[in-house]
Amino acid sequence: MLSQEERDELNSLNLNNTNLNGRDLIWATFIFLGFIIIFAPKIYLSSKIYYLSRDISKSQHHLELLEEENRTLKRDLEDFKFQQIFRME
Repeated sequence: MLSQEERDELNSLNLNNTNLNGRDLIWATFIFLGFIIIFAPKIYLSSKIYYLSRDISKSQHHLELLEEENRTLKRDLEDFKFQQIFRME
């Protein structure tokens, strides 16, 4: 509990009234819009770059799989040709 002296001291303090007026609200709005204007394109471009790099990585992986399958099929074709040559003789 507070003593009477402490209550009187608290009551006597002159606290500044820090209510926002219209000008402060307008400034806050402009600052907020400024941040949006500055950072929205960066966020948009970052996400676009991420999704493009993800698609490129997926395509490269698919290409590697197809190249490996192509090598396997060429090897199988060579084996088949070799077997056919021996059968003809």
